[in-house]
Amino acid sequence: YGHTEEVVPSELDCTLAHMSDTDAVELSEMVDQVVRFETDGGDTYLLDGMVTTEPCELASGGDLSLKMSGQPAVRE
Repeated sequence: YGHTEEVVPSELDCTLAHMSDTDAVELSEMVDQVVRFETDGGDTYLLDGMVTTEPCELASGGDLSLKMSGQPAVRE
């Protein structure tokens, strides 16, 4: 007798190469960012209102982990 939906926030969990100009502190403190994400299959999504949910961690190989959350993804 009707339809219900639940809005689920987007979650982004990725690994970034740590370069000399990469600022891990700035990445850890991001708020209200727009992120464009392209899948391996070539689909592109826009993630709005993204905030970093955990401080970036530097792995032994030199990569940074980044975790963000925000508005539901919109396919472009």
